[in-house]
Amino acid sequence: MTYLTMRSFLVFMVLWIVLTWQATAQTQLEEDEGLGQYDYLCLSDSTWIHWSTDWLTWSDAVVRVNLPGATTEFPSQWMHDFGGRKHLSTIDQISPSHFPAASYQPGYPISFDLRLDGTTQNTYTNEMMLFDLQKQDVSGYIYNSGKQLVLQFYIDIGSTSGDRILKGLHVKNIGNLEEGNGDRDIGYDGLRLYYEIGSAFDFDGTEAAETLWGDWAGDSKYNNEWKNLSLNINIPAGQRLYCYIVIENFSPTVTLGRTAQFELVLDGLWMDNYGASHNYKARIDARTNSQALPLVESSFSLPGIVVSSYYNAADPRDEWTELLVISDNLDLRGYTIRDNNNDQTGWQPEITFQNISFWNHLRAGTIIKLWHRHVNSSGLPNVPQDTSKADGYLELFLNNSDYFSGGSFGTSPSWAGSSMSIGGTGDIIQIRDASGNHVHALAHKATPGTDYFSLPLPKLCHTESLPSNQTVSVCPGSNINEYGILAPREGTTYTTKANGPQTPGFPNSCSGDTISNQNFWRSLRQPEWITPGGSGAYLPGNTGVSLSWNLCQDTYPLDNTTGYLILRNTVNDFTAPSDGLFYLVGTYIGTAVVAGIVEGSQLPAFTDNTPAPCDGQFFYRIYAFRFSADETSGNGINPARGRAYNETSYAEIVVQGPVSPNTSLIWHY
Repeated sequence: MTYLTMRSFLVFMVLWIVLTWQATAQTQLEEDEGLGQYDYLCLSDSTWIHWSTDWLTWSDAVVRVNLPGATTEFPSQWMHDFGGRKHLSTIDQISPSHFPAASYQPGYPISFDLRLDGTTQNTYTNEMMLFDLQKQDVSGYIYNSGKQLVLQFYIDIGSTSGDRILKGLHVKNIGNLEEGNGDRDIGYDGLRLYYEIGSAFDFDGTEAAETLWGDWAGDSKYNNEWKNLSLNINIPAGQRLYCYIVIENFSPTVTLGRTAQFELVLDGLWMDNYGASHNYKARIDARTNSQALPLVESSFSLPGIVVSSYYNAADPRDEWTELLVISDNLDLRGYTIRDNNNDQTGWQPEITFQNISFWNHLRAGTIIKLWHRHVNSSGLPNVPQDTSKADGYLELFLNNSDYFSGGSFGTSPSWAGSSMSIGGTGDIIQIRDASGNHVHALAHKATPGTDYFSLPLPKLCHTESLPSNQTVSVCPGSNINEYGILAPREGTTYTTKANGPQTPGFPNSCSGDTISNQNFWRSLRQPEWITPGGSGAYLPGNTGVSLSWNLCQDTYPLDNTTGYLILRNTVNDFTAPSDGLFYLVGTYIGTAVVAGIVEGSQLPAFTDNTPAPCDGQFFYRIYAFRFSADETSGNGINPARGRAYNETSYAEIVVQGPVSPNTSLIWHY
């Protein structure tokens, strides 16, 4: 045999081996990674398809995904070699964006064709199933008695693939409540899954229930994860299974202020087998309750007003306390404010808010600065009182009998009485309601005293002394829970102190954070507008534009502190008004002009006297606001003072102008 003949023979044999190998090679879905490891795929979640082949080479690799009424091809790429096989993955994840909505529904089966160079190498028919899982947030607080709902969601399996069975569930708490023996918070085996077939979330504690085991990983101490893989709960076709994760009981040593923020963990759901493989798992992203729920006493109620900060001076005549109104339309008549002593063991005579109309109908976000005496240490009057509620800022003297009664202020000239004279070693400023119930307290002492510990929530104690010329403040103060509901309440996590009379009448700041407390104040001050909307049209003869809109929320419209700012533009381009600024009609915010200002929340209409553009449009945006310009410090002094706008919920109106006359029909002579 010549050299050329031998070479040709060898080439032929190599080609024959390759072709024979590829003809008998196996191509398969990987069942331990990618979509192949699941029997179920949630509608709103996604993942890659991983597969492998014995083929040595190819030009084109595609996974054809078949759903009822729709087929989509997913190009794939080589990832790595393992176990003598070539492993591939789709370049894109399988998700609803690749299919028409009508073909991507709960209960629909998913089939796969694994294709190399245009030829199907393996087919998986009805291998997996689509389903839906929707969470609804639980908000507010949980209480230290009774069943406490911490997470809720429903499972929708559709009606086309028969009944299914929920076999397992895995949840965890990313808050700081823990289950376990000894001094933990949640009672041992104290977490349960309640469930029902229904059409809406409606937990009442009478549903069927299964225990979620907190010691599933072999450790029952300091546990924050729970699982049960033997649930076997039937889900009828065409119906939804509503699931409620509930803390059944708490241990006697539970720590108030710790939080429950539960989540259904990543891929933490198992159902019965679907398709030829037996993987049971469902492909889901984690579903987390968006709010951490603080644990409070069963008697707890949200404070209507809080102590924001106070200043200790060498002389009580230079001291002040700052209050922040939390509840809208608050009635402070009969409320009291008092302080304690250096040891936090003895209350001083209280001061009562007089039973006068002035203290009624206070709007949320109102700041109240209270000077402890009417004169300063030089014997001169403290700054003039500000008793106008229009701008959401008040400044008064506690020993002014027109507005307050009681207290022990001493006599002129020193006014050295025991009431509201801050102690440097320790003290407590407490607010109580007209019935004598605790509302809120802010304190300081290195080791808190007995009177502090006897107070219910909410309360905070800064665990340091407060020498003269220092201020203690709530900080960061980004929400109401940081004002003495969340643990730790004793320490420096949610309080700070600084030299000098820090930010009286303005938001608190600490460690360079000047925004968190400011944003919380702003959120309180702006009005709610739950369902904004409106309409408009040009007037006869196009003399202007008539606008109307839905009312924003206003718990006390008689004070006329709430109203509407109307912006107009010829294009749909708007910049929100800035909190703290009072705008005049005719000025511009971005490219839009201030077309009008309506004072009063119950006046949901406005006539813009500017004619609408012929063959064009006017775009309007209407923002609800509360409060006037700041009357003490001036316009724009701080975003948390003066006028406050709801920048995120507003009405949008588009008005089409009249059609220009057709001049081509006019006769000319």
